[in-house]
Amino acid sequence: MESGLEEGQPEIKEALKILWNSWMPSKVKIFGWRLLKERLAAKYQLIKRHIIEDNDMSLCVFGCGQREDSKHLFLNCQFLRMVWVIIMAWIGIEPVTGTDCCNHFLQVMESLKKCCSVRRAAGLWMDTCWCVWKERNDITFNNVVGDIDEIVHSVKMHT
Repeated sequence: MESGLEEGQPEIKEALKILWNSWMPSKVKIFGWRLLKERLAAKYQLIKRHIIEDNDMSLCVFGCGQREDSKHLFLNCQFLRMVWVIIMAWIGIEPVTGTDCCNHFLQVMESLKKCCSVRRAAGLWMDTCWCVWKERNDITFNNVVGDIDEIVHSVKMHT
């Protein structure tokens, strides 16, 4: 596991404290905990656990051709990067980049602290990730076509 993501590290402790105090449903908080600790069952994690093989089925379902891990799915996927750009523009802040999901989460919290509560900011970030995850699962299990507008609409409806 990458250093800085251990629960003993200050960055992850701060992020988890914010997450657990957010106004999200328990299932979304647990999803967020797994995401921030890099324990989400993205395809790369499933490969590491020998649940799936490392082949074309391990690639991002949004069609970019990259291996699916949490960092790729929530931060680096060219298809999904537009979700963050649209959401950040909607709330009036510049898009932020992070080295990992925890770092991105904390940067968004910092950017939003002047315009809304930490709980609301955490909810917005978590809801965006949750909607991306749900869309990813719909593509994977229900053979739907990925739709950025649908993800953005879902985020706006939930926040």
